[in-house]
Amino acid sequence: SWPTLLFTLFLYGVCWGYGRVVAAKAAGAERERAVADRAQAQDPDHLVAAVVAAERTRLAADITEVVGACVGEMATGAELAQTDLSAHRIETIHRRGAIGVTELRRLLGLLRERTGPEDLTDPTPGRAAHALGLPIRDLVASVVLVVVTVAGLVGGGQPPQRATLVLLALLPFTLLLRRDQNSLAMLLAAAVIALVDLIQPVSLGAGPALVVMILSWSAAADGRRSAWGCWMVLLATGIVTGARNDPDNVAMLGLLAALSAWAGHAWTDSDHRERVAHDRMVAAQSLVEAAVLEAVRAERLRIARDLHDVTSHALGVMVVQAGAAAAQRDRDPERARASLAVVAAAGRHAALDIDRLARLIEAGALGAPDSQLHHDQPIDLADRLRGLAERVGRAGLELTLNVLPAHPATTPPADDRGAPESAADLVVYRVVQESLTNAIRHAPGSRVQVTVVARTADWQVQVLDDGGDGVAAAVPGAGFGLAGVAERVRDLGGRLTAGT
Repeated sequence: SWPTLLFTLFLYGVCWGYGRVVAAKAAGAERERAVADRAQAQDPDHLVAAVVAAERTRLAADITEVVGACVGEMATGAELAQTDLSAHRIETIHRRGAIGVTELRRLLGLLRERTGPEDLTDPTPGRAAHALGLPIRDLVASVVLVVVTVAGLVGGGQPPQRATLVLLALLPFTLLLRRDQNSLAMLLAAAVIALVDLIQPVSLGAGPALVVMILSWSAAADGRRSAWGCWMVLLATGIVTGARNDPDNVAMLGLLAALSAWAGHAWTDSDHRERVAHDRMVAAQSLVEAAVLEAVRAERLRIARDLHDVTSHALGVMVVQAGAAAAQRDRDPERARASLAVVAAAGRHAALDIDRLARLIEAGALGAPDSQLHHDQPIDLADRLRGLAERVGRAGLELTLNVLPAHPATTPPADDRGAPESAADLVVYRVVQESLTNAIRHAPGSRVQVTVVARTADWQVQVLDDGGDGVAAAVPGAGFGLAGVAERVRDLGGRLTAGT
């Protein structure tokens, strides 16, 4: 008969649907497990190296484009301005230098910006009790089941009483409670079914049966003993009521409820495995990403230090001397030309340094001794300091340099961390360089005394200026010089103090 055929098709559809849903969930869990295995199998060192190499290439290009172009234009302009002392050219040099200092400050600020790894933890709750979708779906399902229930009662042989009709119409809305109050939803459903049986014994029909099936799924998905106990109450109520009013379908109701509970349990098991695999994948990716971010941050910090050391001093000297050339252009043309010659020489020197720095960055050779930046062979620290003093003297400072002993490289001090001699040489040189750069910017025309003492266990460096004419030069710095040398000093176990 048609009813039997339709019921058979319905039962087959339920079994097929549950099978497809559970199989799809199991396949999703398997995919997550494969992704987690790949995430755990990846080599974090290889990934970190690749990301850092790409970052080096990008930063080397930015440095050459932003800072290298600036000092190159200033050097070229200074060479041209030496012949005619063009006020426009000199002003352009000075303005370009100010822009270059601003761009350097911006670039250093970006490089030194500390960024931590993002929180990649999965915000999804660990419990998988809500396996059938969003609450709106429960509302839609409840309305549909109300229509099915009412249609079954009205079209049946025995007209329902109003109370029976109202109670069975309210039964599907217990599904709205199953997400947060699953046990309560099953107890309310059992109570409604029992109350209907007391008021008017009727066959429950398809609508209430589907409610029992969905709540059976939720009980298995919940998995707690209390949920299983409430499910047993609901199932027993449905079977007792069915045995009294529709005994031919009691076995089918029990079979459908058990099938729904099995499907919910299988879904939850696959969902749990999927979540475990997802958590493993997220944890593995989080570790790799944290390592990448930390490596990139450390690399950027090293680049920021070297970039500041190489360019900030040169830019400061060039801007000061461009301003001096503008002031002396009419009163003392020869001194103006000498200032422009300093700008041109400092620009050429800085352009070479920036080019070498970019190559070192791309090669991953940052942190190498300063001698590698300028020369093929190591140079004695005292000679490097004397060369620095000579360049600073041309910038208008009266400098007295004392290095004790005369050749500290022959008697290297050993710090308590066992740092190599070249690292200590570099830090000493950078401390003196940054101190003299600040003297040029903030105490023009001052007398400066530099004392470098190589003691038995450490270095002692002292740079003093007398304040010059008391008028600070209007030459902004990059803002990271003292911070950078203080970090270098701390890395070797020392300390740095600075003040007026």
